[in-house]
Amino acid sequence: MALPDKRSAAVPVLRGGSVENFVPVFESKVKRLRDKIVKELSVPKKNRNKKRLKKMLNEIKGIKKTIKSAKKVKTCPHCGNPLWNEE
Repeated sequence: MALPDKRSAAVPVLRGGSVENFVPVFESKVKRLRDKIVKELSVPKKNRNKKRLKKMLNEIKGIKKTIKSAKKVKTCPHCGNPLWNEE
């Protein structure tokens, strides 16, 4: 009998690089983070939360890398249909 994993059951484990399904979710998260960054940048420079800004920018950078690598796969490996429209 296998012991339970220490990871939370709510966190999906992505094996085999199957992040193609999550590209729209990642894109919406990037958009929300950009909106938060714009809101934070509207605050006077002296009052900005610089640690939070830096963390959000690094998170966007990581998500964009993930999206870029996921979009290299153009068609579904099972049916051959395109996964998304070319932009």
